[in-house]
Amino acid sequence: MKPNVADDLRMGYASILATSITHRRRGVARALKLAVMQEARRRGYRFLESRVHEDNQAMLGLNRSLAADMRRLPPGPEWSAPDHISCVIKL
Repeated sequence: MKPNVADDLRMGYASILATSITHRRRGVARALKLAVMQEARRRGYRFLESRVHEDNQAMLGLNRSLAADMRRLPPGPEWSAPDHISCVIKL
């Protein structure tokens, strides 16, 4: 499901999504992610990318459950460190 060049112009980015430790495992992150996806779709985006640290199994699992295409990032600038995984969801 790799987006093509034209689709790349319709790629949205969700940079930070966090849930307070006192509210985890209650569906809060899923509700927030679904709201972001809905708004991105409303604005005409075709894909939504998040970059998730490889140790964040909860967020990786959430993205996996939303059928994200998940790929380890190649070495690059600090913001695309190799210990993060790109999670791209087709909207």
